[in-house]
Amino acid sequence: MGNAILLPDGTVFVANGANTGVAGYGNDTWVLQDSYANNPIYSPLIYDPSQPSGQRWSRVGLQDSTIPRMYHSSATLLPDGSVFIAGSNPHPDYNPTAIFPTEYRAERFYPWYYNLTRPEPAGIPTSLTYGGQYFDLTLTAQDLANNIGNANAIKVVVIKTGFSTHAINFGQRLVELDHTFTTNSDGSITLHVSQVPPNPALLQPGPACE
Repeated sequence: MGNAILLPDGTVFVANGANTGVAGYGNDTWVLQDSYANNPIYSPLIYDPSQPSGQRWSRVGLQDSTIPRMYHSSATLLPDGSVFIAGSNPHPDYNPTAIFPTEYRAERFYPWYYNLTRPEPAGIPTSLTYGGQYFDLTLTAQDLANNIGNANAIKVVVIKTGFSTHAINFGQRLVELDHTFTTNSDGSITLHVSQVPPNPALLQPGPACE
């Protein structure tokens, strides 16, 4: 029942769920006060596909939650790059006194990039098209930490957060846009960024974060 959230840096934030049991609830003789699951997972994880095999899961910089997030919990990416987590109710109705009660508290997790100075590109468009003319973004020398070499590590991505229910974020997508760049005399760069690939099956129409 864990929620896997695509992050802007290409990693995946995973939280919520249980170590034993399954999703759902019922009145079977073996359930735990309606819940089909037990032993909640309090420790979020980051999965980094760019790391070598055996080193892709990490908890560095992440604190444990104190709230059991079982069946009917949810998570989603926010426009600022943080992760919003809420919910949990492994019962057919409101139950505030169970071992895993109906949960109304929410949490917000801040991935590792919140510890760094974040770039503030100028020129972000308010809408994108499927194919068509590229657009330009400008990053200052300060955005590049006064190191033009950092331009080679830049990625431009568009993320649809989808909608979260039953441990799945339906419609969640991350698409990296092709780009080139030119350098400017003041140490800034101009990114020339392609529009979304002309295939709505890759990224559905609608709101997204860039």
